[in-house]
Amino acid sequence: MSEKTKIYILCGFAGSGKSSFLKNMSAYLSEEKIGIIVSELRRVPGDGKVFRKNGINFTVRKNGSISCSCKSSDIINAMAEMADHSLKYLFIEKQGSIDPDNFCRVMDAVAERKGDVYKYKGAICIIDGLYFLDQLENQDVVKKQLEHCQLAVINKRDLVGKKTLERIRVKISDVNQDVTVQESQFGKFDYSFLGEDLLGIHAKACEDEAEALESKPEHMILRYDGDLKKSELSRFLKEASKVCYRIKGYFKLEDGWNLVDVMDGRVEYSASGLSERGSILVLVSRTGKSARETIEGCWERIIGKKMNLS
Repeated sequence: MSEKTKIYILCGFAGSGKSSFLKNMSAYLSEEKIGIIVSELRRVPGDGKVFRKNGINFTVRKNGSISCSCKSSDIINAMAEMADHSLKYLFIEKQGSIDPDNFCRVMDAVAERKGDVYKYKGAICIIDGLYFLDQLENQDVVKKQLEHCQLAVINKRDLVGKKTLERIRVKISDVNQDVTVQESQFGKFDYSFLGEDLLGIHAKACEDEAEALESKPEHMILRYDGDLKKSELSRFLKEASKVCYRIKGYFKLEDGWNLVDVMDGRVEYSASGLSERGSILVLVSRTGKSARETIEGCWERIIGKKMNLS
């Protein structure tokens, strides 16, 4: 029987360094066949043969490594497809908080289709050394990520002082006394955990009760066909960010397609060469209480054009 593919969940707040981790991990494991699954709003860099299956675009590189970007609802299909590629490791980027109960069900669903081909090895939380203390105080999702991870990596340690670093370690311990803590600087990570026995959450997850729905942030998708002025969209985003801790997506503006990223009221744009069918934003509420009515009101007041919020 072939060796099971080892799975790691990767989480962390926006801008913490998840992309750098995956990029450096790919280079570190360049001789191994690995898989990477990220959010549909991010593209995994790298060239290779592209194919489409079950509505998901996959990229297979020369060494057999495979990657894709997909919706969270497509994770089972993505894992099932990757099970046919004899991977050594699979890294899954998780948006928002980790739900152990839900991931247990995902693993079981994949096992029904492909057999016992995966072995869950734990969750890795990338922590932004610059903003973690503020995020932990104001964003429930950061605490939930820490509660269920086995390895916490304090990134950007070169940008914070020793006292701040000590405070971060204390706060991490307050949330999760059992987590292993590492530090990273200049985008360089310690990959020794690959040879260690991180305590997984899978067995425990199957025994845990699901969290109450009202405690989970609400995820909404805004779709819009047409162009907008950047000034108009910025006004809407600043208002919407009062009830959303994260907004991210692609939008067609007067200067072309832009990647939009909003965190803590800070709106950032970067040019994108993508040609999308329509503009799309993913909005995540600050609490489990619905922010839909507020968002719809902001859009109507500031933009006043037809959109779809699902």
